[in-house]
Amino acid sequence: SAAKKKKVDGNECGGRWRVTYGDAARVLLEAYLAKDYFDVVDCDGFGLGGRFIGPALRAVKHGGLIYLTNTDGRTSSGKNPALCLANYGSWANQVDCPNEQGLRLLLGAVAQEAAVQRLEVEPVFSLYSPHGPVFRCMVRVSPTKRPDLFLARERRFTAHCRACGQTGVVAWEDLGCPAPGCSCAATRAAGRAPSRRGDRPANRVDQSRSSEPAADGGAAVVGGGAVEAAEAADEGAAEAAVAMSGPLWVGPLHDGAALVRMAGLAEELGWDDLKPLLETLKGEADPRLPPLFHDIHDLSK
Repeated sequence: SAAKKKKVDGNECGGRWRVTYGDAARVLLEAYLAKDYFDVVDCDGFGLGGRFIGPALRAVKHGGLIYLTNTDGRTSSGKNPALCLANYGSWANQVDCPNEQGLRLLLGAVAQEAAVQRLEVEPVFSLYSPHGPVFRCMVRVSPTKRPDLFLARERRFTAHCRACGQTGVVAWEDLGCPAPGCSCAATRAAGRAPSRRGDRPANRVDQSRSSEPAADGGAAVVGGGAVEAAEAADEGAAEAAVAMSGPLWVGPLHDGAALVRMAGLAEELGWDDLKPLLETLKGEADPRLPPLFHDIHDLSK
């Protein structure tokens, strides 16, 4: 009806635009069925953005851009991990870097859905703004013949030791193995002792260092941030020192080359207020940086 759907011919723009009032997912899927693909899809809704990811991937051109949004900071910060699991297929712990975790959860969700459609995504830039809070990620979408390799490489688990602060990335094939680099006293008190795994391939666990299997045949695995440790059942046993979040995006958050072009365009247009932000994003785009940033002041305490 006219109350639910209003179309505008757009004669001023050569008939190239149309205003539609309706469910965004349905609009995107209708464009997909009509093979009327978009160069850019901006999904700017409230709450968790998981329900728009699949339709947006189907409606965008190969090489096109999707701009995703999440405004539910409570869930992505680990305060409602079950809801995060329902929307993004990932378990989120409460961490020291919740803003970055929120961005990586969103990127991980779009990477998972892209792989289902034999696509891969590459972040152009990722931005957190505290006024919502608002998590926004722009990704470039491309076809791939090996979505399995893409997903296994870019969507993994983050691990963090509450006691010593050691953080690493755990690959799928290393689930259940000791956490990289953690041999702190609390982990040992929980019944885990170091072993030598220096022959671990570098592409299996980022930031890998020698680690230790559990004495009972289990393993110490750590997660994406500091969480409240569970008290041990046995008297005198140490608190659980580790937790794990994911799977989530562990690759770069930004495309450095794209940010250089954006900075040049901003200077050309006189948008000087964007310069500090773009410089920060360019620094974060260094592919040598591991996931999960830390506050230097906190580390120095």
